[in-house]
Amino acid sequence: MTKINKNSIRLACIALVLIFILGLTGCQKKLTKEEATLKVAELVEASYELNEIVFGEGLEYIETEESKNTRYALVKENDKYNSIYDIEVAISKVFSVKYSTTMKNTAFEGQSGAVGGTGVPARYIENKQGFLVLKEKTVHDESIDGEKLDEGYFSIDVLKYDTSTIEIKKISRRFIEAYVTSLGGEQTILVTLILEENGWRIDSPTY
Repeated sequence: MTKINKNSIRLACIALVLIFILGLTGCQKKLTKEEATLKVAELVEASYELNEIVFGEGLEYIETEESKNTRYALVKENDKYNSIYDIEVAISKVFSVKYSTTMKNTAFEGQSGAVGGTGVPARYIENKQGFLVLKEKTVHDESIDGEKLDEGYFSIDVLKYDTSTIEIKKISRRFIEAYVTSLGGEQTILVTLILEENGWRIDSPTY
């Protein structure tokens, strides 16, 4: 009876695993131009609400006695977003892992300013009672010497886009680049999509 070499078996198993993995990645079908256009439109439209939550007006809130002191107001109870986790999950369904991290850091941790600057505070936190609260917009309270007491939070006017203007620049099995113009035509951006484990995701700003 022929003695089986254990190293040979091990190498054969590794080879089979590699063939399987390469087969899975290789069989990913490249989208047609029409399919890519629809995917870009779907995700760009899904990004509006999240951009508004993180960079724009934010979730609807209720002013309380506490918010007058902290400038963080209680988020009004709603059907979708009542915790940081709820927002994080929604972001991860539209944006890539890498870009989601950028949005989450901005929303939940804030950004440090330059040397001597004030930076940007976290947009959302959960208070001691576990309720979601958000930083209100920029406040212009001033002290006697004219110094601002609270910089608040600078929101932006979030753009929306005319998806009929989508122009595909590049398509590969795992990557899409497309131009799309805002409603009104004042701005055209280059949107990048990448294919991740859970599907296509936006990997660039759309606000």
